[in-house]
Amino acid sequence: MTTDASAFTPAAASPSVPGRPRNKLVRALWGTEKYLTAAVVAVLIAVPIIEAVLRFLKIPGFEGIPEAGKIVQHLILVVTFLGGMLTTREGQHLAIGVVVGSLKKPWQAVCHFASALISTTVSTALSLSALSMVVNAFSADAAIGGFPIHIFLFFLPIGYLFMGIRFSTSAPLP
Repeated sequence: MTTDASAFTPAAASPSVPGRPRNKLVRALWGTEKYLTAAVVAVLIAVPIIEAVLRFLKIPGFEGIPEAGKIVQHLILVVTFLGGMLTTREGQHLAIGVVVGSLKKPWQAVCHFASALISTTVSTALSLSALSMVVNAFSADAAIGGFPIHIFLFFLPIGYLFMGIRFSTSAPLP
């Protein structure tokens, strides 16, 4: 079983199944990311549709889903970070590949390493900052549509953390 940090990158894929990690824990994390993203997108789509249908039916006393707009806004935030995690996992994050590709081989490795180092540093700093915000900026009883706001905001530090881990394992040492 692979236990090193490189198991978090696409390079950790099994030779027999492209894109599938060898490590069972990493495989479980990848599946969780994929299905959680699908579930959040489904809810994101469902909330406005349900509200529109119920308003169209003109049910007496129904004035809409409480704070539906805020729920949708926060679900978009969650989808953004889940998408960032997925694109980083697949190595599809925005990059300076065009410039790096035109350099000679030794300089390409240096640029890939420097890019991974800077990306990891920024992601780690943003993760710590987001964690501080989640812990300190909102009271324990703060809620949106009856859901604790921390459920939505939890994805900020976790998303940045996973992106940082993946950036740190994405480029070999020069």
